Amino acid sequence: MKNERIIFRVDSNLKAAFMVKVKAENKRYTDVLTELLEEYINSSSEPQEIEEIKLRLQKLEKEVEKTNGLKEEIEALKEFRDRILAATK
Repeated sequence: MKNERIIFRVDSNLKAAFMVKVKAENKRYTDVLTELLEEYINSSSEPQEIEEIKLRLQKLEKEVEKTNGLKEEIEALKEFRDRILAATK
């Protein structure tokens, strides 16, 4: 594999903070940048977290639908009870 150079401009404060963190973690900045590039390339267009949130929302929506159905059944049972009570008076 042939190595290539990427040259780009970045805010000096951002670069300084990056270099401090890299040094504190005892890493090489090229390794960190390469890892970030690989993660970016391998990531889906939507982060995994969003997909997980969508799945959780779908489950919650189903639970709400069940709850609404139960509310309707409870109301029907209450009406039935009231008719029985009214008939026995």
